[in-house]
Amino acid sequence: MKVHHIGYYVPSIEDAQKEFASFGYMPEGGCTHDEERRVYIQFLRNDGTLVELVAPSEGCTLFPKSMRKNGAVPYHICYECEDLDTEVEEWQRKGFLLLHAPSVAVAIHGRRVAFLYGGATGLIELVEM
Repeated sequence: MKVHHIGYYVPSIEDAQKEFASFGYMPEGGCTHDEERRVYIQFLRNDGTLVELVAPSEGCTLFPKSMRKNGAVPYHICYECEDLDTEVEEWQRKGFLLLHAPSVAVAIHGRRVAFLYGGATGLIELVEM
């Protein structure tokens, strides 16, 4: 599977964007407020690498207190797939736990995504291409 992006929890999109810029990352599109997930999202690109900065908005419950306490941290890898429903079923058969069922991601041009968890790999996101 091809990696689409690496997701970073960040307390502040602006602060993280400034630091990533020092490594050559430039914004790709504008900052998006995902009202359903209660987060702000900004994609940054450096050559072929895409990073997703994810910061909580008011009422966000996606990130555990321990993560919020420690500041910015990479927390998921997103993989591209052709048929999201089939991929989710396959990953579940492999023992992955479905955390967030397939739904539309406004920050990824309305493509459907799903989040799964594996004990040895952590959180993964699948995006339907």
